[in-house]
Amino acid sequence: MGALTGAITIRRYAVRGDVPTTERILKGIRAHVQVPIDPEGDLEKAIGWADIADPSDTDLSASKVFRDDLVVLGLRVDTLKPPTPVVQRLVSEQMKKLDHRPTRADKCQIKDEVIKSLRKRYYPTIKSVDVVWDVHAKSVLFWTHSKQLNEWLEQMFNRSFGLDLIPLGPGVAAALQQALFPTPEMLMGFPGLPGRPVAGEDCDG
Repeated sequence: MGALTGAITIRRYAVRGDVPTTERILKGIRAHVQVPIDPEGDLEKAIGWADIADPSDTDLSASKVFRDDLVVLGLRVDTLKPPTPVVQRLVSEQMKKLDHRPTRADKCQIKDEVIKSLRKRYYPTIKSVDVVWDVHAKSVLFWTHSKQLNEWLEQMFNRSFGLDLIPLGPGVAAALQQALFPTPEMLMGFPGLPGRPVAGEDCDG
């Protein structure tokens, strides 16, 4: 979504830290590529890097990632969570079969069993957001304003490359001038470019 389709919803970041080597960047990407969610487990969300053009591709070679001075990636978020109404209906049906008044412990146990069963019958939903990093200009473009996705990007960027992302907005560039000198590309975009586990919910619900 974004860089390859002409979408103009963009969040801009400055990158704080020394420019990594190409080898270091590729190593960081490969260490945090997206790993599919195991239906047998209890993880609801998984976050990692994927190919910008094909989110299903996590075999990230240098030729897929590097475009001249740019690093191009997809931040992929997989979610495997059975629909709440289905879970509630099945839990209710199972509780009615008990030969005693259901307790909270009963409800929790039944809900866990229902969710484990349903996870094997549903496919994860996949969302991928484009990331374009101009390594030498020390700037990143991210094609969404979603608060949660931007927080995940900042965390993944730090884990992968040991670098901090600083959101750019009104007044931010001026505040950074003594430590970092933003280029026109960092503030306005680049010419030619179109504009690991979340805890499961408790047993209530």
